[in-house]
Amino acid sequence: MITPPASHLLSKVVTQKNRNLIFSIRFTGVPIGGVLAGIFAPQLALEFGWQQSMLFSVAVAAALCLAMQPFRSQWDSDRSSNVTLLRNPLADLKLVWRLTSLRWVALYGMCMGAVQTTLTTYTVTMLVEDIGYSLVLAGLGLSVIQFSSIFGRVTWGWVADKINNGRLALMAIALIATICAVITITLSPQWPPVLVFSLCFVFGIAGMGWNGVYASEIVRLSPKSDVSKTTGASFFITFSGVFIGPLLFSAGYSIVGAYNITFFLTITIALLAMFFIIKSRAVITRTPK
Repeated sequence: MITPPASHLLSKVVTQKNRNLIFSIRFTGVPIGGVLAGIFAPQLALEFGWQQSMLFSVAVAAALCLAMQPFRSQWDSDRSSNVTLLRNPLADLKLVWRLTSLRWVALYGMCMGAVQTTLTTYTVTMLVEDIGYSLVLAGLGLSVIQFSSIFGRVTWGWVADKINNGRLALMAIALIATICAVITITLSPQWPPVLVFSLCFVFGIAGMGWNGVYASEIVRLSPKSDVSKTTGASFFITFSGVFIGPLLFSAGYSIVGAYNITFFLTITIALLAMFFIIKSRAVITRTPK
């Protein structure tokens, strides 16, 4: 389920004590789905052909839709019949920008989106070109990052609920991502693989583990009736970072000529994320329930 309606539905059932963990568990669906697709899709493609294997995804989506139908009237109990499809597409962005604390959190998401996409886009290339790994070994490094992101998302959600402070958890995530990026600059062929993969594991926990706590903070800071609107607008800002991050990294590489050294841009972006989340702590838009 896409994020805005999912956040709207979850906001009805979560409590202050479990909000971050529940949202973090929800965001493990993306990496887990990627793992399952990696396991089953090649086998289905070999057995039936890649075109026919796509029908499996259609069947899963259709089954999910049918399974949700008995609950739809309950979930949609607050649906407004006055809403029209034709509306100002910038209205929700204006709402996020007007809620000062939420604005800073959304900008944090933009930066961490850039960090995450840069990490997943260039890790394999960096390990092959700068460290001399084979494609298989470099791919293992990316797999470690993806696996640790599942662990990281649940862990950060639990931590945020335990300390009852999602923004402090987001600050710690950005700090760890900064440290990992600094260490990445020092990577060389002399590093033993166990240390390289350990770095990948920790970097995945931070660089890809922020999503659930971030979405939870958006819900906490949003007016209850506008959760889906603010979530959609905030993730629009987030995905602008997803788009811009790799472009900046590519431009940086063209200047310095080494992928690991180019991670100085990741350091800058992660530090900027820390700045934004610190700024958000100065304003409370809505008292958490």
